[in-house]
Amino acid sequence: MEKYSVESIEKYKKVLSEKYQYLLISEMKNYEIQDVDVTDVSFEGGRLVEIDVDVKLDYQGACDGDSNSIGYMLTKISNDIHEFFSEKQIDPSTMRFSDKRITNQYVNDPQFLNFNYKMDELHEALVWVRINYDYE
Repeated sequence: MEKYSVESIEKYKKVLSEKYQYLLISEMKNYEIQDVDVTDVSFEGGRLVEIDVDVKLDYQGACDGDSNSIGYMLTKISNDIHEFFSEKQIDPSTMRFSDKRITNQYVNDPQFLNFNYKMDELHEALVWVRINYDYE
């Protein structure tokens, strides 16, 4: 983290949160994206190595309330979040979103930090995802 001040990292986290939120809202139509928060950005030797993101959303699809439907819904949320972050890549050299595939970026499986379910009303989840960069 030699090259980045605490202030610049906090500003970068805020800007990145806003960009992710905009992209999630515009591309994930089965969800009401309520909040996106980049909670951590890590650097080693001046290079980006890790980004942690929390996404709060409400699933807008149908769910019958039985265990199979809830399991399907949670799997769909996890898969959609993983796919989104795998496609929306940040070029660590420019710190901007890139259209090209960045081969050293890996997205961990999303984890549910919180899940609220109310039949026919609420399917709200707080999902955490980590994006790692490997330079070897």
